[in-house]
Amino acid sequence: MKNKLVRYGLSTSIILILIVASYHVMAQTASVACERWNSFGTVTIPDPGSVGFTGLGVDAGDSFSVTFSLATGTSSATVSLDIPNGNPVAQRTFTSGTVTLSYTNTSNGTLSIAAVNSAGSNGDVVASNFICTSPSIDGSGNNTNNATHVERGFTDGRINHRDAAAPIVIYSYVDTSGRGFDIYHADGRFAYRATADDLANAPLYDSANDIRISTVAGGGYQITAPQYNGKTYVMQVDAPFAHIGYTSYEQD
Repeated sequence: MKNKLVRYGLSTSIILILIVASYHVMAQTASVACERWNSFGTVTIPDPGSVGFTGLGVDAGDSFSVTFSLATGTSSATVSLDIPNGNPVAQRTFTSGTVTLSYTNTSNGTLSIAAVNSAGSNGDVVASNFICTSPSIDGSGNNTNNATHVERGFTDGRINHRDAAAPIVIYSYVDTSGRGFDIYHADGRFAYRATADDLANAPLYDSANDIRISTVAGGGYQITAPQYNGKTYVMQVDAPFAHIGYTSYEQD
């Protein structure tokens, strides 16, 4: 059995473009790294501690910034942006007010970055205004630099957001039991729902659509479905959550 591994996308030999129903709108957007950074909101970072991500797709020119303030009871703190963790590219010590640190990425590829409250600070800090901007994206989310801007994918919340030729579209489903998966056909038709309770009993099989969900050694889930060319589409993800990164490939 031969596996053809492609990180965050299917083989470029498959050029079928998916069409989904209007309630799942497709658009091009910034890099995965930018999307994740912009999703952090306001976070209290302990002393010491950090918040960030590792190994997500990034574009040349993507600019990351974050604003730090002292938490109640904290007299001073040393904060930084680390790329990779432990290698500060911007660092400040402050005793009042706010500090904004920024970093601009210089090349297409992958990025690890963290907002850090360093050991030796005198308490927690509050990190807010996580903002990433890309010079390749205009205010409407349109790609303005096709020569250097790598494939971004869809912004409708799907987990497999870079797979333009996938036979299924996978979303996170949330109910009182936790997070599961909502799976649609590429044309927008609903296919299968696996709740958090269902996932606790994986492996699962939807015979109507030949969709399988199984656990992966070390944690996470694998979802498979028939591909248009007779092969099998395989997607692996750590948890039912968009923008956390995934692996997909075709299997003979």
